Amino acid sequence: MARFTQAQIDSINTDEDSLEFCMSDSIIADDNFAQLLNVTREIEVDDTVYKYYGNGVAFSEHSKAKQLNDIDAEVAKITVDDNNIGKTLSINKDVRFIPYNYTATEETDDNTGTRAYTNNEALQLKIGVTITANNIRDVDYNSKGDGGWLHRAWSRLWGRNVLAINQFNGHRRLRLGLYDQNYYVYANIGTTMKMQKKRCGIWWNCKADEIRVGWSAIELKYTFPSPVIQYLNPNVNPKQAVETDYPSWLKHNFPFKNENSVLFHVPFTSYNVTVKNVNSLLKSGIKSLLNNGAKSLRDYINSTPESQRGLYSVDNSALYVITGADEDGKKNIRTFTRNFYEKWFPGNYAVGISYNGNWNLKNISIDGGKSTKLSSCVVYGAVKYNGRWLAARITKSKDQVR
Repeated sequence: MARFTQAQIDSINTDEDSLEFCMSDSIIADDNFAQLLNVTREIEVDDTVYKYYGNGVAFSEHSKAKQLNDIDAEVAKITVDDNNIGKTLSINKDVRFIPYNYTATEETDDNTGTRAYTNNEALQLKIGVTITANNIRDVDYNSKGDGGWLHRAWSRLWGRNVLAINQFNGHRRLRLGLYDQNYYVYANIGTTMKMQKKRCGIWWNCKADEIRVGWSAIELKYTFPSPVIQYLNPNVNPKQAVETDYPSWLKHNFPFKNENSVLFHVPFTSYNVTVKNVNSLLKSGIKSLLNNGAKSLRDYINSTPESQRGLYSVDNSALYVITGADEDGKKNIRTFTRNFYEKWFPGNYAVGISYNGNWNLKNISIDGGKSTKLSSCVVYGAVKYNGRWLAARITKSKDQVR
């Protein structure tokens, strides 16, 4: 941008679409997190200062943070390999360093011709609009995705940010991102849709008539420090717990849902099946509960709207959660973001335990799991511009439950 002429700058400032700069960083892919760092990519969390490099992150106590200014040459000598990746090394007695190669590079913008994944399904939006398959850009989460950030190296520590790009024409496009990232001090799982316009060789965020973001199913795995039954039913001995000791359902307002989700319990032996389609797993789980569950459970499921139905299952200290489909939209905006995870979803949960055909209702508080993993999802974004709808969709197949 420093090379722009005054005429170019004027054309940007007076553009009819009120252009917004789409910041990108060669190391940090998460725009929100990048904005929290200073010019040398440092951030202070609690009493520790972290400094990000292309080959890892250095950190020191606040009182010794000035030493981070003098380690660039030493860090440059560190070669990341299988023996040290993700391990804490000592630069000196006051500075530590975790090696990892996660430098992001911007690819060309127009390499969307080759499809790594094809869903071949039309998209039916909540508002009644149908987008045909040939107007949807499909991307497999495990592929390199479309132009933009390549994060194949991020999958072991820092996470991924996969893009799907669909073009209205040579200078307007939509850009859907699905990210699962952990920067050691910050973790985030979510999706962002952007409408963009190319001006002076740079893609800028610009306003769309309407942007809609949705998903057909999200599966998250939470790992707790101790058996999950201790959080859900503290009076039960974890070693003697049986399936009937688990609540028949949990109710909670997840931050990415428009309404409360009701998570019905299925035994892990039934959940641990080889099926990559989470929608099928959700439907088969609900069907099984309707066929085999007690009358009180069947009545409760039938009284719960389909969009609010979900499943949960427990394997010792691991909690698996599947939420149903949802969608939201906004008009006259540039970007639209939905976060599926920002640490654990803390708060109070309504819990129902079946007791002699009735419900024993209570509230519990869950503070959090020590780790979270995006197991499976199908997310999509749709943009209306000049009366025309285009969409992009990213699919992450279900991981095999172990």
